[in-house]
Amino acid sequence: MFATLNFDEWATQLHHVKTRFVPDRIRETSFEDRERMIRPLLAFERLITSQGYIAGMARRMCENTFPVETACILRELNDGIHTSNEEYVRLLQTHNRRTARQRRLTALRDAQQARRTRQQAFEFWESMRKSEL
Repeated sequence: MFATLNFDEWATQLHHVKTRFVPDRIRETSFEDRERMIRPLLAFERLITSQGYIAGMARRMCENTFPVETACILRELNDGIHTSNEEYVRLLQTHNRRTARQRRLTALRDAQQARRTRQQAFEFWESMRKSEL
């Protein structure tokens, strides 16, 4: 999705950072994960103040990909409240638990719906078989 940044490009990008959250994430993120996580967050900071359809679509992509990080950046930009590393970890754990719970509930609902569908199909074919006799 994003081309790899060299050191000079990273320095230029970081010069325009508006929050403390992004540099904190850079320090806390492993080198291998930095490109995947940090560049979209840098872009999101720029997009937050942009207008238009394309900027809105890009913001939505960031919100869907990094919901906790997006909330932290918005909170800092809008309210001036910095998210500490400890609070970020807590928020991320809470989000992960909620996401896992939602996936389990969705899987349970899907399994229940599949059982109902099988039961209805069985009852239909049973009634067709009985009507033929």
